[in-house]
Amino acid sequence: MKFVWLQFNFWRWKESNSVFENIKEMLKRFFGPIITVLCVLGAFNSAFAEDDPQVGTKAKGTYFRAIVLDSLTKEPIEFATLHAKYIGDKTPRKYALTDEKGVVVLQGLPIGRATITFEYMGYKGKHFTFDIKRGANEYGELLVSEDNQMLDAVMVTGRANQMVIKKDTIEYNASSFKISDTDMLEELIKKLPGVEVDAEGNITANGKTITKIMIDGKEFFLDDPNLATKNIPAKIVDKLRVVERKSEQAQFTGIDDGDEETVLDLGIKAGMMKGWFGNIGGGAGNPLVGGGDMKYEGAAMIGRFTDKSQISIIANGNNTNNRGFSDVAGNMMGQMRGGGGWTGRGITTSWMGGINANKNFKREESDIQGNLMYSGRDRLIEETKDRMTMLSPDRTLYNHESGYDKTYSDGIRFGGEFDYKLTDKSSFMVRPSFNIGRGDFESFNEFNTRTNMDSTNKGYSRNYGDNNNHNIGSRFLWRQKFDRPGRTMSLSVNLNFSNNESDGFNYSRTDFFKNNLVDSTAVIDQYFSRKSSTSTIAARLSYIEPLGKNFFVEGAYRFTNKVTDSEKNTYNKDANGNYSLLDKDYSTNYENTFFTQQAELNFMKQEEKYNISIGASIQPARTESVGRGQDTSYTVTNFTPIARIDYRFSDSKQLRVRYRGRTTQPSINQLMPVNDNSDPLYRVEGNPDLKPEFTHSLSTNYQVNNRQKFSWFNVGADFSYTQDDIVSKKYYTDDGVQISTYENTGKAVYSINGRIMYNGPIGKSNFTFNTFTRVGFNNGISYVREQKDFVENETKNLNIFQMLRLTYRNDWAEVIVGGRVNYRNAQYSVGSMEDVERWTNAVTGSINLTIPGGINLKSDIDHTFYKGFDEGYDEPVTVWNAEVAKTLFKNAATLKFKIYDILKQSRNTSVTTNENYIQNVTNNTLGQYFMVTLTWRFGNFGDMGKGGMRGGMRGGMGRGPMMGGPGRR
Repeated sequence: MKFVWLQFNFWRWKESNSVFENIKEMLKRFFGPIITVLCVLGAFNSAFAEDDPQVGTKAKGTYFRAIVLDSLTKEPIEFATLHAKYIGDKTPRKYALTDEKGVVVLQGLPIGRATITFEYMGYKGKHFTFDIKRGANEYGELLVSEDNQMLDAVMVTGRANQMVIKKDTIEYNASSFKISDTDMLEELIKKLPGVEVDAEGNITANGKTITKIMIDGKEFFLDDPNLATKNIPAKIVDKLRVVERKSEQAQFTGIDDGDEETVLDLGIKAGMMKGWFGNIGGGAGNPLVGGGDMKYEGAAMIGRFTDKSQISIIANGNNTNNRGFSDVAGNMMGQMRGGGGWTGRGITTSWMGGINANKNFKREESDIQGNLMYSGRDRLIEETKDRMTMLSPDRTLYNHESGYDKTYSDGIRFGGEFDYKLTDKSSFMVRPSFNIGRGDFESFNEFNTRTNMDSTNKGYSRNYGDNNNHNIGSRFLWRQKFDRPGRTMSLSVNLNFSNNESDGFNYSRTDFFKNNLVDSTAVIDQYFSRKSSTSTIAARLSYIEPLGKNFFVEGAYRFTNKVTDSEKNTYNKDANGNYSLLDKDYSTNYENTFFTQQAELNFMKQEEKYNISIGASIQPARTESVGRGQDTSYTVTNFTPIARIDYRFSDSKQLRVRYRGRTTQPSINQLMPVNDNSDPLYRVEGNPDLKPEFTHSLSTNYQVNNRQKFSWFNVGADFSYTQDDIVSKKYYTDDGVQISTYENTGKAVYSINGRIMYNGPIGKSNFTFNTFTRVGFNNGISYVREQKDFVENETKNLNIFQMLRLTYRNDWAEVIVGGRVNYRNAQYSVGSMEDVERWTNAVTGSINLTIPGGINLKSDIDHTFYKGFDEGYDEPVTVWNAEVAKTLFKNAATLKFKIYDILKQSRNTSVTTNENYIQNVTNNTLGQYFMVTLTWRFGNFGDMGKGGMRGGMRGGMGRGPMMGGPGRR
């Protein structure tokens, strides 16, 4: 493994005087105005600064200062009482109230060991012990938790607010959305306004991808949201919070560094925090007519949650395409359509089991969490594909393919985290992970191609083999505060090593035609073995210095060194039938080293109303590639400003603006200079001379929450511009074989996206209206060969999506009607390519009724119709599902009967329009079947029907008439 040593001179910047002078000029132009503004701000702050250890609260002499925060939401607690007592005291010495920022100051304290007691309605009382020294005693954050029993007792009833905006958090009230006893978390999430769940279970909220799901602030199965959405019962959830989570450094220092991720934090209902609970269910079914394989599914979750610890045991198994975990191999082809019954390509049998646990030790000074999981899947995809490729005004290829793809995989993975508070001003975190996997694969494909009306080729191919992979990594983070408030330093280091091995056999026979007669036949009969390994080390050092009141400067340096080794050996048969003859055309030994550095300077101003960060970074990157006698190396340097603005008009009105640049390294498949002949009709060759891409990104978002009217409005826009974009370069041989490679384009590649969302009740009725509009435009560059020369093809895509939903909800019924429209327009600069205009429209409806006797009735219908699609792919589709459920044994169990696709119209099809071709694909699907399931609940979960599981929040957020909004299905 080869690593490049850090070079703070950023390699050879002065190799080109013109480049160096340009960078110098850019620095001057960018930093000149910034420094001027900052000098004025600095003078202003110096003139008006208070001699305070902490902003907003004056303290002198010997004093104690801390910030009181909710342990779940990390929000400050206002108007809470804290008092100090010493050994032997019968009454407290000092009292103080927290301010609007949660800051408390106890002044004039004697020196010695003091017990600081927290008291506030709706929260558990808590005692903290500290050694009070002469002068300033700064103790950072004090975390306190809600007293759910007290909240139940003082719960304010009335119409529930579906959602509330709290600074960087959108909080949804789960009781405002009607769900059944057997629904998993995913069904609840689909109902949340502004949240989308795609067919693979990926979640986006306000256009941002949810990267983690947490339970009361603790990660649930690190970095795998699907494990939570498909295995946690929806009934145990009280609140759902979409949080712009700060980095670990920002959480420790209290200084926002702009490094955020979007997470979904679940608040568990009060009664679930009192002991063990469980939810175990299973069922079986069959197609209603025509026979077929039996369908089955089973799932279980057992858990115990307290203020200090969490433990969850989950298991899941089914053959109904309902994977209970993330599947990195589940890449989709094209844009799926075909109604609401789509569940992914093919039919998948999956199984998994795992345990997740976390524990808080020693007065919240350390946290440890970890998870271990075994999972597997067996998938069969049957596929028919028709593609029309327009090469020139007088030459069009028509390709038809049909076949199957079988894959099996299983593996074990572990993730953990240990966060230890060394002192009040220093902490250390380590986050190890590993996974080990194995699998096998088999595919068979028949194909034929025509050029215009003449036969071009015909044949079949078969591939099979197995693979093994493992990955191990760890992240280390050290954070340090200094005596001067606001002065901090942090160091993070990421290490990762992965290894992949596969071997197998590749066989194909292709007949090539001339004048509609077989002219030649090509047979490929090979054995191949592949090995690849990737080693990555990345580190970031950050230092923050206060310049004045709420005014900071950050200097940061980071580097990433990534080394990838790839070896492929391909063998043909010898005279004895053994695979011993090395085929050099399809073999390679290749190494790529990518090393990038970044020097960054940011100025940050943080106030109650606004948060501004302005800075710049220089990012030199160097790539070296060695293999097949083609040694290449190159260096590029990118300069980019950095800007971040958060303005809070009020707690319910916020504006966010972000700008940043990033470098993206080409993948090993794009770089590796070797042909891949596993598909006789499509061959790909990498380009070792590729440069990294550099993308500029600008995003804005404005949102308003009206708590009196229970309404919410959000509007946002994103813009990105990519330099040296890596694009495809394709051409076709006379035999109809497509050859593809990659190239950096010098043309502008950009995208613009906008979205508008609104959710709110209609007057004071039980009706709620929800609308979501998304508009996207992007241009792309590719190269196609017409006649003898490559021609640049610029593609302009316009995509408009509109969804409307009207919901009626009361205590026993929920009725939803709605519709969606998706319009796509694609235009191509190459004259031989036809522009595309397509509409996908749908009318949807659902009903959920709870009637006496513990009976629940549910039904949903989705009618989808099309315009502008090819014949055979434009037929309307109506997918109708229905179920009836009955609670048993005093709500401890539920028996459910469900029919999927009553009208037998669901189909799994896709239509892809890309560059110079149009492709239609049809896959096998589950089709119509019924399922009978029995779900058993025990422990605290079983008490939910007895009135002991009410959720509630202070300030009128308790349970009332159901006023939830529609969700995406």
